[in-house]
Amino acid sequence: MAKLAEWLLVNQNNKTFNVTKVAIIGIAVLLALMLVTAFIFSSNFEYGSTTPASSTIKPKALKTSAGSDASKLSSHESVYQNTGSQNNNAFLIEKGSIITTENLPFKATFSKEANKALVFEIGNQSISFTPEIAAAHKDGLRDDKGNSVIASEAKQSQTTVSKNRVLYPDVYQNTDLERIVTSDGLKQNYILNAPGHPNSFSEHIGTNLSVKIQNDGSLIYYEGSAGIATKVIATSPKPHLTDAKGQVVGLSYALLRDKLTISLPSLKGLSYPITVDPSVFIRGSQWPF
Repeated sequence: MAKLAEWLLVNQNNKTFNVTKVAIIGIAVLLALMLVTAFIFSSNFEYGSTTPASSTIKPKALKTSAGSDASKLSSHESVYQNTGSQNNNAFLIEKGSIITTENLPFKATFSKEANKALVFEIGNQSISFTPEIAAAHKDGLRDDKGNSVIASEAKQSQTTVSKNRVLYPDVYQNTDLERIVTSDGLKQNYILNAPGHPNSFSEHIGTNLSVKIQNDGSLIYYEGSAGIATKVIATSPKPHLTDAKGQVVGLSYALLRDKLTISLPSLKGLSYPITVDPSVFIRGSQWPF
């Protein structure tokens, strides 16, 4: 009888131990599952965003004051900063000596000859810009030291076209003209490679719109008359120049009838090459973003 009692006690202890062991294992498995679930959830939450930071489009209200803004012609309503792929959709098509755009919300047409007009078509309006390169050869354009800065006539064979960029070398002495088409318009640069370049740049504007310089130095292109804008079609923030070290200097427009001129200040202390940036950017609220 005593042995039977002893046997029952041992078996009872073994059962208690087994139950305890099973309970501990079950709790450990449950905790492991909870940790795995939490990790998976947090990973999906972090990387499942549909708007990666590298392609975020940030709207902002357009301000016509320039500062370091690099735009010459842009919609008065809105400008979008895009760090994504929109600008990569801007391509140029060559048709003989003519260069046009495709896959853009506007049409730009210009020539491989830098002295020919650059034409923008915005809805039913158009604005053209013709550099005074041909006139420079006739009038004898000079630098601030009185030296001639007339280069040879622009030749199509010297112009290089690459995807969305066109480079016209030596449109003036020591001066290249660069045009880069983006989905927002056209970035235009006069690149001053060394001293001896012109001290001003002029172009003629052709449009049925009225053009006016604002108090802040920007331009507006608008429908209306007598200085009253009934509908602003586009604006042109002040131009600027940037030297090789990144120093930015604000410039000014001078408008005499259809002639738009940028005059350079003293460049003492600046490093070459220097980029003069009266870029052409167009963006209208009637176009989808």
